[in-house]
Amino acid sequence: MFSMELARRLKDTGVTANCLCPGFNVTGLGRELRFAAPLERLLTWLKVGNPERGAGIIVRLASDPAFADITGGYFSVTDARALVPVSPGDDTKAQHDLWRATAERVAAPHLQQGILA
Repeated sequence: MFSMELARRLKDTGVTANCLCPGFNVTGLGRELRFAAPLERLLTWLKVGNPERGAGIIVRLASDPAFADITGGYFSVTDARALVPVSPGDDTKAQHDLWRATAERVAAPHLQQGILA
């Protein structure tokens, strides 16, 4: 939601802002949980949750010329296909409200007034 609002605010600047669904990744987050180590071994054995796959889409969105003119997109980690966010993620008013609420909480006047104002 935040990235989609950012894309609107950066419209016509030449800067793109996209987001992605990284899928399930075994990253070590939650490693202090009792079941984390056995779960990680199982998922690794099943070849599920490779963090390189999650990072691959990030690199592709940032470097592939095919995405150079696409902004405000939400993409799948599997094949970089465009996704439609589920509600309220697809609601432009909710996206704007999230931006505003974030700006208020971080007390960033430049965010409240617009990007880099």
